[in-house]
Amino acid sequence: MFSKILQRPALAIGISLLMVFLGGLSIVRLPISQFPNVAPVAVMVNKQSYNCNANVVIKQMKARLGLMRR
Repeated sequence: MFSKILQRPALAIGISLLMVFLGGLSIVRLPISQFPNVAPVAVMVNKQSYNCNANVVIKQMKARLGLMRR
């Protein structure tokens, strides 16, 4: 089979075009509804601070995590 493809490049081109066409058909017919939903990344951080209010703790944690980009 491989020797025929090497000797006849038109056969190789025909087979590759057939594969591309069948790949395009399979992409169109994929059941996208069966794929799972992609959820955004969630980070859970636990921190205990004494003698601080919640705003100070949130500000410190955002600064350490690099979330304050504004």
